[in-house]
Amino acid sequence: MKKILGLIVLAGFTAFFSCKKSDNSSNDNPNPGGSCRMTYYQDTSQVNNYFYDASNRIIRAEFIYPPSDTSWNTYYYDADHVSYMTTWGTFHYDTVRYTWDSGKYTGFTENGVVYKILYNSLNQINSVEEYQNSIKMAYSEYTWDANNNCISCINYSLSGQSFVANLRTEFTFGTNKNFYHLLGIPPVNSLGMGIGLFGSVNNITRVRFVYPLQNVSSVVLFNYSLFNSNGYPLRCVLTDSLNHIQSSLVMGYACP
Repeated sequence: MKKILGLIVLAGFTAFFSCKKSDNSSNDNPNPGGSCRMTYYQDTSQVNNYFYDASNRIIRAEFIYPPSDTSWNTYYYDADHVSYMTTWGTFHYDTVRYTWDSGKYTGFTENGVVYKILYNSLNQINSVEEYQNSIKMAYSEYTWDANNNCISCINYSLSGQSFVANLRTEFTFGTNKNFYHLLGIPPVNSLGMGIGLFGSVNNITRVRFVYPLQNVSSVVLFNYSLFNSNGYPLRCVLTDSLNHIQSSLVMGYACP
């Protein structure tokens, strides 16, 4: 999985197990308006910078991990969509190629692994399937609400002759805007929660990870303290359900 905004941050919290509910709706602005482009994102372990072309399409994402690790994604377009993305880093280089049909991404390929993207009748991503040597090895299923927010994602992996659910991710949302969504990148090139993280319209207030095989769960809360006039968050603290701080986020934007 690539060093994409937020996924690295969230992955670190899966060791904190809790089932406590939380509601951060008091942080929300009920009438956000306008659009912005994220120019930087910083948390306690990394700094990310984002660059755009004259049409405000993202062309490069840079990930800086002090003191010396830096990697970046570069996006290449065919007319109005990304045809492929390259990822450079200290020890790696990858290319992800996307397929596009009838105005939407239908799949991607990386290192010989083929992913198929399936949609429901509302043009929301219903599932993503992973194939290796033409054999279906894993897939994820997604459920969306009426506001185009992903409220759940279930990961399945092949075990013997059948598929087993090994992770369910549940999202809760506010009424402001999702800073992940505004980047305008293609569906994240992996199975799992990334589709919901980047594809949802509103700001995420809570993420709950449930591991059915282990009968355990963990929670990450997004505690927003400041939004700009366009409804995008400027400050956010990630905590577990006991309010232990895990990371502090700072975001910056260009708002035409």
